[in-house]
Amino acid sequence: MRKASGCLMNLLKHCEMPKYPHPCTHCGFCCLVEICPAGLGVLGVSESEKRQPCPLLRWQGVESRCALILAGAKGMGDGEGCCIKATVIHKGEARDFAALSEKEKVVLTQQFIRG
Repeated sequence: MRKASGCLMNLLKHCEMPKYPHPCTHCGFCCLVEICPAGLGVLGVSESEKRQPCPLLRWQGVESRCALILAGAKGMGDGEGCCIKATVIHKGEARDFAALSEKEKVVLTQQFIRG
C-alpha cells in the first residue's frame, strides 16, 4: 500500500460523497465485494479489477474499517451511510441489503466471509 499522501487527499477532495438513506453499520460487505475509488487510486488497481475484496479492509471484531481511515484519511464517507447496492435473499424474501438492520447485515456478512 502506498502511503496516504497529498495525492490521496487531492483525490478525496474531488470525490463527492452522496447521502445514503440507511446508516453504515461497519459490516464490511461493501469492501468485501469491491474496491472503492480511493482504494483503486492508492493501490493502483484498474477500474476493471475492482470487483474483489479490498486489501485495505481491516477488522476489529465484527466491525470493519478502512486502513486509509485508520491511518488518518478524511472525507471518504466512512460511517456516512450504507453504500452497497445489492439485493439479498434473506429469510426467503428478496431485500435491499442497505435496508437490513445492523444485526442482519453483520450476520449475513459473517456468513459471506465463512462461505
